[in-house]
Amino acid sequence: MTALCAALVLCLLQGGAKVTAAPLDPAETAIGLDIDITAATLDMRVNDVPVFTPGAPFGSDATITTHIPLNPAFRQGQNTVALTLTPRADPVDGFETAFRARLLWRPAGQPTLPFADTEHAIAVTLDTAGSDGPWLVSTPGTQKHLAIAGVKTATHADGTASLDFVVDVDMALPPFIWQAAEPLALTSEADTGIRAAYARLHAALAHGEETARQALAPYISRQAAAIGVTPDQFFDASLAPLFQADTGFEILELDPNAGIVQRFGNGRLAALVPSPLAFYNPSTGQRATLVLYVWQDAKGDWRVIH
Repeated sequence: MTALCAALVLCLLQGGAKVTAAPLDPAETAIGLDIDITAATLDMRVNDVPVFTPGAPFGSDATITTHIPLNPAFRQGQNTVALTLTPRADPVDGFETAFRARLLWRPAGQPTLPFADTEHAIAVTLDTAGSDGPWLVSTPGTQKHLAIAGVKTATHADGTASLDFVVDVDMALPPFIWQAAEPLALTSEADTGIRAAYARLHAALAHGEETARQALAPYISRQAAAIGVTPDQFFDASLAPLFQADTGFEILELDPNAGIVQRFGNGRLAALVPSPLAFYNPSTGQRATLVLYVWQDAKGDWRVIH
C-alpha cells in the first residue's frame, strides 16, 4: 500500500465513516414469543391484526409453556404490539393466574425451548399484588434488531391487563400492501362485498389445490417471504395437507349468512368471525380453520391480506 493510500484509509477511519450492518435475513432469523400462561387467556395483536384466531384468545385453565413463531406478523420498520391478558374468573383448584412472556429472535432452525435464551428484546410478567387489579410489567432486554419504544401498561375495570408498545424490526421483511388502503366503513354494501369475497375464496378452496394456490397467491407469497422460503415450499408445508386426498380433509359447506364482519388492522382489514373457511376430517374428527382477512383496493376490489 502506498503512503497516499494509507493516508486516505486513515483519514476515512478517523473521519468516523459509519458502517451500517445489514438487516437480519428472514431465512436465517426467527422472531417469536416465549409464553408461560396459567389460568388466563392472551389476545395479541401486531399492527392490530390478531396473532391468534379472532374471538379465540390463547390460553388454558391449567399451564401452557410454548413458543409462538411471529415472522409473518411483522414488517421491516415500526410495528405496534398490543397484549391483553384476561385472568380466569374461576380458576381450577391448584392453578392461580400467572403469566410471563419474552419477545426475541433466534437463528432459524435453532431449537425453540421457551425461556432458554438469555437475550431478548422485552420481557413481560404479571403483577397481581396491586389493589387496583392485575398489571403487566415490562423489562427491556438487550437484544439488538428489535428496538422497543412507547411502552404503555394499564389495568381495566373488567379485570383485564394490557400492555402496548412499538417494536422497530431490523429485518428484511416485506411490507404489508394492505396498510396503504383506506379505513373501511362497515356499510351494508361493504358487508355484502366482504361476504362475496369469502364466498369466492371458499369456492376456490373447494375446487382443489390448483385454484386454492391461485386465489391465495398474494397471501402465500408474503407469508413465504417472511420466513425466507419459496411460495411452493410454504404451501406444501402449511396448506397442502388440507387438499391431499390421503389426509381426509373436506371443506365444510359455506353458510353465506354465518359469521359477523369485524374490522382489524386499524380499520383497513375485515374478517368474518368465526371464519367460514373450515375443513373437517370425518375419520379423525380433526377440524382446521383457515383465518384470512380481506381489504379493499383503490379500485374497490376485495383482496386477500398480503
